Amino acid sequence: MGIVYKAWDLDLDRPVALKMMNPELAQDETFLQRFRAEAKALAQLEHSNIVTVFGFERTEAGLFIVMQYVEGETLAEKIRGRGPLAPGAALPIFKQVLTALAHAHQVGVIHRDIKPGNVMITPQGVVKVMDFGVAKSRHGIDLTQSRDLLGTLPYLPPEQVQGLAKADKLGDIYAAGMTFYEILTARLPFNKHESLYTLAKVIVEEEFPRPDFYNPATPQTLSAVVMKTIAKAPQERYQTAEEVLEACARLESSALFAAPQRARTRRAPQNRRLIASVALLLVLAVFFLLRMISTDRVASNFSSSSLSRSDSAGGVDMKSDTAIASGQNIEEARETPPPQPETGAPTQASPLAEVLNDRARTSEANARQSQTTQPFIAATGKLKIMLQPSGTLSLDGASPVALSGSPYEINLPAKIYKIKLESPGLGFWEETIALTADQTHTITIDFNQSVTFAVASGETWAHVFVDGKPYGQETPCTVTLRPGTHTLELRREGFEAVPLTRNFKENLSEPIEFVLKKTH
Repeated sequence: MGIVYKAWDLDLDRPVALKMMNPELAQDETFLQRFRAEAKALAQLEHSNIVTVFGFERTEAGLFIVMQYVEGETLAEKIRGRGPLAPGAALPIFKQVLTALAHAHQVGVIHRDIKPGNVMITPQGVVKVMDFGVAKSRHGIDLTQSRDLLGTLPYLPPEQVQGLAKADKLGDIYAAGMTFYEILTARLPFNKHESLYTLAKVIVEEEFPRPDFYNPATPQTLSAVVMKTIAKAPQERYQTAEEVLEACARLESSALFAAPQRARTRRAPQNRRLIASVALLLVLAVFFLLRMISTDRVASNFSSSSLSRSDSAGGVDMKSDTAIASGQNIEEARETPPPQPETGAPTQASPLAEVLNDRARTSEANARQSQTTQPFIAATGKLKIMLQPSGTLSLDGASPVALSGSPYEINLPAKIYKIKLESPGLGFWEETIALTADQTHTITIDFNQSVTFAVASGETWAHVFVDGKPYGQETPCTVTLRPGTHTLELRREGFEAVPLTRNFKENLSEPIEFVLKKTH
C-alpha cells in the first residue's frame, strides 16, 4: 500500500522512516482511508514494541507518515535466513508481539495483519510491530464494513475467512499464534502457496498438525499453547493477549520447558519401572530355564550310542535321529528311510530330528573325523538398547517389552533379528541386525532430538510428503523430522510418485536426490 524510504530529519538530526502512499493508489478513496487510518492508529500507540509515529504530512509529492526508523530485519527475513528458531529464542519474540498487541487492544486498536513480515527485530533483540495499514480503531473507520477481505489470508482466522465475524482481538491472537508457529517450524501448518480457494478450505475445515510434528525440538507444552491460540473456534482460544502471556510465563518457570528430556524421565511413574523390571526378570528366567532344558536333552541324546524307540501313537522310528545326533553312521541313517505310516494316517515328524539333521549336514566333515561328539551349546551375543524417552522393544514381531529410558541389555542366541523400537506419539525405528557370538550390538535412539536434511529433485519441483502426509514444501527444500523410520515421497501431477523409506538418525550433510519420471 505504501513505499517506505529511509530519510534524515534535519531538524532533530536523526534517521526516520518515510512511508509514502503509492501515487497510483492516491486516487482510490478506499486506500486513502486506510492510509489515514494507519496514521491515526499509530498516533494512539506509544509502546516500546510498536513503531513510533512522528507525524502525518501532505506535500506536493503526496501523503506520507514519518515514523521511527528501526535498524534490523523483519521476522520473515530472519526465518528465511536461519530456519526454525529454538524454543528458547522464539518465545521472547512471541511475548514481545503479544505485549504490543495487549497495549494496542487496551487503547481500542486492532492490528488485523499480524505476520512475520510486519514484525521487525533489532540487533539487540527488541521486537517492533509495524504496518497498521489495515488497523481498526474504535475512534476511526471500520473498513470491515466493506466486502474486501483485509489482512493476509494464511494468517486470518476461520471466522473471518467465512465472513462470519468482523476483525477483533481474537483475530489478532490467532494471527500471532500462526506467526509463532512459523517461528518454531519455519513454515505454516499448510502450503501457503496453494490457490486462495484451497487455502480458505484448509483454514476452515482441516485440523493442523502440532508444531512439534515439524520441529521435534519444540516441547509439547509449548505446542499446546500455540495450538490453543490458533484454535478454529474463537471461544476455544485465549481470550486476551494477557492470557497468552500468562501461559508463556508458566512455561518459562516450568522445568519441563527448561529441560524436557530430563523432566519426562523423572516424571515416569515408579510402578512402570517396577513392572518393566519384573517383566525383564521373568523373561530372563524363562529364557535360561528353556536353554538348560534344551541343553540337557541334547546332551542326553549325544551320550547315547544308539536309541531305538517306537512311538505308540504314530509308530515313528527314532533310530535315524539318534544316529545323526551321535555323529555315527550318518550315511546309513540317510540311506535308511523311516517307516511310512499306514495309508490315511497323518505323517508326524520329530522336531528334534529336523533340528539335528540340519546341524549334522552342515558339520558332516567334522563328524567323520571324530567319533567323540560334544554337547551343543548355542552361541550368544549381547543386545544393548539406549532409548529416550521411554518406549517399547519388539524382537521378530514378538510382544513388545517396556523400556524405561535407562540402558537395557539382554543376551540372545547369535542370529539375525528384526528390531522395532517405538516411543508412543513420537515415532518408531525398525532395523534388521546380525547378532554375532560374544559381541555387543548397541542401538541408540533419542526421539527427543531432531534430524535435518535437504531434499532435491534436479531441475524439476515436486510436493514433499512425509509418512503419507503433505509436508507443505516443494523441492528443493529442507526437512526437519524426529529420528526414526520415515517414508519420503515426492508427488507432482504428470510424474510418477517417488517413495523412499529409510532410517533417519543424524543430520545429513548431503541432500537426498530424487529423480522424477513423467507418466506415460
